[in-house]
Amino acid sequence: KVVPFFQRYETPLVVSISGNTADEFAALCAEVSVAGVDAIEVNISCPNIEEDGKAFAIRPSSTFEIMQRLRAASPLPLWAKLTPNTGEVPDVARAAEEGGADALVVSNTVLSMAIDIHTRQPRLGNPMGGLSGPALKPIALRMAYQCARAANIPVIGCGGISTAEDVIEYLIAGATAVQVGTATFIHPTAMLTILHDLEAWLAAQGIASVSELIGSVIDGEQDIQTSAIAVAQ
Repeated sequence: KVVPFFQRYETPLVVSISGNTADEFAALCAEVSVAGVDAIEVNISCPNIEEDGKAFAIRPSSTFEIMQRLRAASPLPLWAKLTPNTGEVPDVARAAEEGGADALVVSNTVLSMAIDIHTRQPRLGNPMGGLSGPALKPIALRMAYQCARAANIPVIGCGGISTAEDVIEYLIAGATAVQVGTATFIHPTAMLTILHDLEAWLAAQGIASVSELIGSVIDGEQDIQTSAIAVAQ
């Protein structure tokens, strides 16, 4: 019922799915691989009940395995949504690519918690939940940078983006596109404002296309290389 509703629009339709088990994930991936869907965002950072609640994307091995299953289940482009709750970001990024991902969405929310000091009970019923919004941005931005360097597929920045400046940071870090989530709940027209401000900034800087920004970060490694070239000359 949902896909036909969105087919009336010219914008490419990307369906986001998640599953608790590999079988459930693969079945859902196959089910949404229908005419009108242009790509599938596979949220492999959701809990996996076959692994005691651990997210598929926590480890390179489970990331590779689930992506292989999903790749076999659908001919459509697959965007692997990664988790910040891992210490193996570059390895997970490479595993997702090797398993069949066509792009990486970086990233999902950070596992967090809050406690009511009066009742001493968790404020969330789970009692843990995902932290999104501006607080997530420095973490997700770092991940986008790492993934862009580790993998050879596009990185889609996701996390804490609410201004044109946020978009620019992600592009410079290596993302080729971005997603805006929490900001749209606060300001429904956030996307229009971001696009307007981004165009204005590019014009003021004399930059013809955002593609000129992608991966243009000047980090320590580049500084060292530049210094070495200068010394050699």
